[in-house]
Amino acid sequence: MPRQRLSRQESRRQTRAQLLAAAAQVFAEKGFNGASVEDIAETAGYSKGAVYSNFESKEDLFLALIDQYLAVELEKLGDSIDLPLWEAEFERDLTENRTLKLLTVEFFLYAMRNESARQKLAQRYRVAYAALAQMMGKHYQQANLPQPMSAQHLAWAITSVGTGLFLQTCLDPDALPEAMYMTALKRILYGHGEPNAAQLTHSSKKATELRSRD
Repeated sequence: MPRQRLSRQESRRQTRAQLLAAAAQVFAEKGFNGASVEDIAETAGYSKGAVYSNFESKEDLFLALIDQYLAVELEKLGDSIDLPLWEAEFERDLTENRTLKLLTVEFFLYAMRNESARQKLAQRYRVAYAALAQMMGKHYQQANLPQPMSAQHLAWAITSVGTGLFLQTCLDPDALPEAMYMTALKRILYGHGEPNAAQLTHSSKKATELRSRD
């Protein structure tokens, strides 16, 4: 049976996705300054013109990659506080996703060295913080729990802990204390006490399935 031909829009989406995947690989290995449009095109199996027909510049491609990264991270969070699932996702990224580690470092380095890029990156992170803050506020309201700080501050704290631990393990992956991420999240969300069953979503099954995924 002949393979169905892609529509022009589907073909463009596919090309864009392949270019982003290639860009992630090249930027992770060479950094933003070391990577070239030619490198990315060659890795993706396309011409240089294909890159410029989908992205205005190398920076535009880099920012699109950041958008994709943040969208994936927000999707991992889901629509409710789910600590076992968050921990499973975090551990998976630590052990299996070397490209993500390198890209995370590169995003911040590039932003620190380029003021216009810093502003663009900061704006993107503000959108992510707002989505997480909304989830925080909803959680405490529905659970009728005292909120330790503003939802926006909670979003910043949780993101900072995750990013900090993530970057630290790039340097010394064997030094991370067991269950450190979960312990830190519990302290931020619930103070010094441990959350009870009503405070946590029933996600053990989801987390177990994630850990056992091939």
